[in-house]
Amino acid sequence: MSEIEQTRAAPGLQRIFLRHKIEEELLGNILPFWMYRVVDRPRGGFYGAVTRDLRSLNEVPRVALICAQILWIFAAAYRTYRRPEYLEMAGRAFRYLRLAFWDEEYGGIFWTVDMWGRPLDTRKTTVAQAMAVYGLAEHHSATGDPNSLQLAKEIFQLIEASIYNPLCNGYSEGSNRTWHVPVWEDERYTSNYGYLSMPTLLHLLEAYTNLLRIWDDSLLRERQRAMIENILTRGINPATGHLRLSFDTTWRPLTGNISYGHDSISSWLLVEAAAVQGNRDLQARVREAALGLASAVYKDGLDPDGGVRPVTNSVERSWWAQAETLIAMYTAFQLSGEACFAEAAANIWFYIEDHFIDRVHGDWFKSLALDGTPLPDRYKVGIYEQAYQHPRACMELLRRMR
Repeated sequence: MSEIEQTRAAPGLQRIFLRHKIEEELLGNILPFWMYRVVDRPRGGFYGAVTRDLRSLNEVPRVALICAQILWIFAAAYRTYRRPEYLEMAGRAFRYLRLAFWDEEYGGIFWTVDMWGRPLDTRKTTVAQAMAVYGLAEHHSATGDPNSLQLAKEIFQLIEASIYNPLCNGYSEGSNRTWHVPVWEDERYTSNYGYLSMPTLLHLLEAYTNLLRIWDDSLLRERQRAMIENILTRGINPATGHLRLSFDTTWRPLTGNISYGHDSISSWLLVEAAAVQGNRDLQARVREAALGLASAVYKDGLDPDGGVRPVTNSVERSWWAQAETLIAMYTAFQLSGEACFAEAAANIWFYIEDHFIDRVHGDWFKSLALDGTPLPDRYKVGIYEQAYQHPRACMELLRRMR
């Protein structure tokens, strides 16, 4: 047996081995890729798309999600490692988000801009606003910059004034540029999920949780608590143990699809969100729900080779589902002490090492066929090939292992 095979077969050595390998991957592969392969130095900002063989495609629109995620990644990395190059990258992302994506006339974050920073798609999607808040809050945590906190507060207030619906205590998928016409009422835009969606709710939850860590506002605290309650009481299907994904305005479920990736992210995000609330009764309820979701993924979503399918009957595997399930399994191990979850986390990491990490061009492949081979037509960076799930998984695992 090789040294790696011996380590994989010895549970007592796995934690030390995994911590070393995960940090090596984060610092030696993922972060350098985003620093050196994605930055458009002549024009500013970040390329709209980068192919698997590192061709930069400036004709592809630049999406706000990527910029906000890069802001979060390097602010979080700087907060841990205090390396000046990470601070410089976080500052670059903050400036580009503010200069290119911020709507000076109506407020909020545009969905896409062109290579020169001119607005293309001016709708105010909830996901883009949430991701901006998430990154801005992290930037303030890392640097103390009052400007990033102020911008996060402004976006929060716009979300609450225009996207929050008090009749259902939920959030729509977004609005048009002026914040007056909801996306689902504008014939140019269609929602993939319906009026209320679990993916959007989870993005808002991570954003509001991060903002609440640095700004203990009463309305923010109330809304973040309501999101937790909606997931616990409406989001989790008691018959299956999995999340429901889409709803009408009365929270009536619209589809029966299962997403193991969203099950996973909700399980560990709920734990983080309840911790910020500081309510022991809520934390106990969340612990039970988190273990239930993780158990459902462990039972139904893990393939024998260690890979995770993003949704039921998927014919491919995505990087983000591996990353989120990695955190979920290790969190479930911490909550329960059950070795099966630690073993599952280790197996997912070994699958990532064997199949997702691109050892030629850097970063991770974003989509694989079920046999573990990269799908040839997928970008390395793009609107749907995003930035933060895999570095976040590394940072979360390292934080937990410390």
